[in-house]
Amino acid sequence: MRLEDVFYSVAISDKKIKSSAIQPGGTYPVVDQGKEFIAGYSNEGENLVRIPGPVIIFGDHTCGVKFVDFDFVPGADGIKVLRPICCHEQYFYWVLRSVKVEERGYSRHFKYLLQHQFPLPPLAEQRRIVAKVDELMALCDELAARQQARHAARAQLQQSALHHLLAARDPHTFVPAWQRVRDNFHLLHDTPDAIPQLRQAILQLAVQGRLVPQNPKDEPASVLFEKIQKARSALAAAGEIRKPGDGKSVVKDEELYPLPASWMWCRLEAICTQITDGTHFTPTYLPQGVPFLSVKDVTGGKIDFSRVKYISRAEHEELTKRCKPDYLDILFTKVGTTGIARVIDTQEEFSIFVSLALLKFPRKCIDPHFLELLLNSPVVRQQSADNTQGVGNKNLVLKFIKAFVVPIPPLAEQKRIVARVEALLRQCDALEAQLHQTRTVGAQLLDAALHHILAA
Repeated sequence: MRLEDVFYSVAISDKKIKSSAIQPGGTYPVVDQGKEFIAGYSNEGENLVRIPGPVIIFGDHTCGVKFVDFDFVPGADGIKVLRPICCHEQYFYWVLRSVKVEERGYSRHFKYLLQHQFPLPPLAEQRRIVAKVDELMALCDELAARQQARHAARAQLQQSALHHLLAARDPHTFVPAWQRVRDNFHLLHDTPDAIPQLRQAILQLAVQGRLVPQNPKDEPASVLFEKIQKARSALAAAGEIRKPGDGKSVVKDEELYPLPASWMWCRLEAICTQITDGTHFTPTYLPQGVPFLSVKDVTGGKIDFSRVKYISRAEHEELTKRCKPDYLDILFTKVGTTGIARVIDTQEEFSIFVSLALLKFPRKCIDPHFLELLLNSPVVRQQSADNTQGVGNKNLVLKFIKAFVVPIPPLAEQKRIVARVEALLRQCDALEAQLHQTRTVGAQLLDAALHHILAA
């Protein structure tokens, strides 16, 4: 039968109050078409709708459906109050919940609801249907609560296992922590949400010297460091860079964890020939020209030229007198989303805005991809977060970037670490894709099962 034949509308037009009049507390509950069941409260008794029995609220704009069995104050515009006729109120509610009304933005939907037919079984069967639905909904609530508790327990287990792994200070604590992660891997990382933590753990292990074995034949980082200082001094003598400062050396208390014997702690500034940022002035943008990158073009996992702005060749050449990005240099975000490093993997010319820092370094001593993973690792990400200033317009100034405390391994080990990390991160990508596929298949199976049940 027609839906409009099994209810009448309760008049509320002279009772509705504006959203601005809704209070967080008060005498009478306010019900509107929003997602929250109770929108707030009102103390205006003259606006109270005294219902003759349970009613169903339909949101004319939102298509939301609510079962209300108490007197209330109607909020704002856009709700229809429906009182079933010769029909079990909860059955009427569940039928309306099952009706699919095509959403048409912020327009009226009630007329589309009325186009649907209403299945009306005998009253006794309506009661049995309501009882069964209530039973199934209670089961769904229980399952949802168990699932939430399971997710919370697994998240706590993940954090605990990775914390013990990363906090281990010697082989006696590291080996059992690693075995615990390895033996329970299928439990710790069986959802896509766990993979970002796994990626960060891989990077942290890499910069702790625990991802690949050390080779005693490798030239130690201390010798590498001296070569970097000579390279910096030579560039300064040739007038290619400013005379580099020694930078504040790293004292024992600043060392974040023990390093392998062939590694060393130093300031980021001490291994770079230049750390600067892009222009502090907004250039003149053109429809085409030389790409001009800002922080938004670096935060998406790669350097992205798809949404860049453009400047003239003349302005680009003027800007590159102070800051010239080159192939295999590193860009580092310092305004807004801070602390993300990307190796410049293109030969294309471009200039950068102040929201990006540019790092240059001797590539015969520092592998660009190792420096990228080092800057993206938790040990540097935390320093970035700690030194980022501001709330709305976040800023990480150059002096803090230069002062980052970083671990440096021998060059040969840097390359082994990069190869190992890239292989592991590819596995993480494959695992994440597989878990997303499993979740999608599971959702499809559930939809099919529900369709079969409802169509039976």
